[in-house]
Amino acid sequence: MNNYLYNKNDNSKINDIIIKLGNCSYKYNTTKNQIDKDLIKYNEYNEYCNIINRKFQPSLIVLRHSIRLDSNKAKEFGADQNWSDKETRPFDTPLVRPQGIDLARDTAIDIKNRGIIIDNIICSPLRRCIETAIEVAKVFNITEIKIDNRVIEDGKFVGEALTIKNKDNLAKAKPLLDIKMSFISDDEIKNLGGNIKFIKPSIGSKESIIPALDEDSIGFANRLYSVIDEEIIKDNRTIIVGHGGSIGMMAHKYKINNLIFDHTIDFCAWIGIFKNYKNIEFGNLDKMKSFY
Repeated sequence: MNNYLYNKNDNSKINDIIIKLGNCSYKYNTTKNQIDKDLIKYNEYNEYCNIINRKFQPSLIVLRHSIRLDSNKAKEFGADQNWSDKETRPFDTPLVRPQGIDLARDTAIDIKNRGIIIDNIICSPLRRCIETAIEVAKVFNITEIKIDNRVIEDGKFVGEALTIKNKDNLAKAKPLLDIKMSFISDDEIKNLGGNIKFIKPSIGSKESIIPALDEDSIGFANRLYSVIDEEIIKDNRTIIVGHGGSIGMMAHKYKINNLIFDHTIDFCAWIGIFKNYKNIEFGNLDKMKSFY
């Protein structure tokens, strides 16, 4: 597969190539210099065609959420790392503001500037993903976001969050492990998303199943891959807003240098595949660049 390695602004690239092609003269000339020049123009034309072709391919992007408020990165910003329901829902951190919102928006702009079209957004029900998905929706003028519990963080990670953040009070931690995971209210979603409509999974559907807190990596991979496979079959142009583990599993599924789950994956890192063009792209993932 071809690999798109740099943060190119393809729209500017297209304009540059069109200008160059407009000045092309393809009159036959036997001199070596003219042949070389025509070859360069031909290659530029092919590059232009490849960019245009990619715009219309069925695509799937998996995107990690932006900078979570309880991260070391947010701490570097001097942020107050508390939120209103931190005691009862420590696993559902919001984004740090404004840096997390800015990164989510800028990442969506970078994806759009590469000529990638997104029509659908599937999102984890956790707040940091919802806030990230909202910024993506704004950039791509998408009015609906579908919540799917199958792309939520792996259950073991959530379970650890519940206990570690309450390690000084084991009496409090035990009942937290016994409760069912809950998500932010419809009113809070409305306040965050404005006119964007969130489609929540219907009761009893496969999208509504909440992973067990002792879920292993195989269980996590199976539910995430089920969503990816469904979207590939539909030939949609979709972005899945998930978690760091989602990026690792995506790389593992498509055998991208055997990158597997890694908690150090960057915020707003993403991997995109294009079904017919057989192309892989990624962004905000400096670790992967060193592998090529």
